[in-house]
Amino acid sequence: TFPYPGSGCSGMYYDGRHIWVCDADEDRIYKLLPSEKLNVVSTYNTPSSHTIALFFSGEFIWTVDGKEKKLYKHAVDKELSVIESYSLPDEHIRDKDLSGAAWDGRSIWLTLEKQSAIIRIKLERITGESEKG
Repeated sequence: TFPYPGSGCSGMYYDGRHIWVCDADEDRIYKLLPSEKLNVVSTYNTPSSHTIALFFSGEFIWTVDGKEKKLYKHAVDKELSVIESYSLPDEHIRDKDLSGAAWDGRSIWLTLEKQSAIIRIKLERITGESEKG
């Protein structure tokens, strides 16, 4: 067990060197060094109030807001600057809160709070352009 710097860990991914964690309660993203102490390398503010997931597409970091149903495209820079934001286009999620997301290189897979369904949306359907995996 490791101490966590935030209060509401809602999603994470490992980039091969660091563990990235989004915190839906504190509206922050933590970049952690997996070591004996799980040291915080950087802390970033999120562009939304309920970030439930984040992933790396090979060129950009993406975050998902579970309440607003938005996808944010971030530059991999010192601030994780938002380049663009997109509304998630699926009619199955309009009146439901999202609880998790995963990236497979082409599509985003979404889980819905208190629902027995998983939704897949191709990234190009959201952004209108093809994305590198």
